[in-house]
Amino acid sequence: MAAVASAGFRAIAPDFRGYGLSEQPPQPEKTTFKDLADDLLVMLDTLNIQKVLLVGKDFGARVVFHFALVHPERVVALATLGVPFILTGPQAFPTDLPKGFYMLRWQANNSSSTD
Repeated sequence: MAAVASAGFRAIAPDFRGYGLSEQPPQPEKTTFKDLADDLLVMLDTLNIQKVLLVGKDFGARVVFHFALVHPERVVALATLGVPFILTGPQAFPTDLPKGFYMLRWQANNSSSTD
């Protein structure tokens, strides 16, 4: 990110809802990838950024894929790491992942354990 910023570009690495220092959503189990893509749109609009090159890793890859499909006019390019393209839809994230798998934590409420 430092190299990108040194080259004169903005480098932004937001925490998604419920990750890092972000606030937990009121109903995390009902949060969708559309909600996360909408959050990204609000961030870009707030920062007055019209076009972006998105990079998503693991969990973030699904968000940038969804954002690019819904807002193609805002995306110059995208790159992802660790996850192949998967269409998003009304389904929840895959449920066959091990209990406590980090990519499921975004839908866990603060009172539940992620053993």
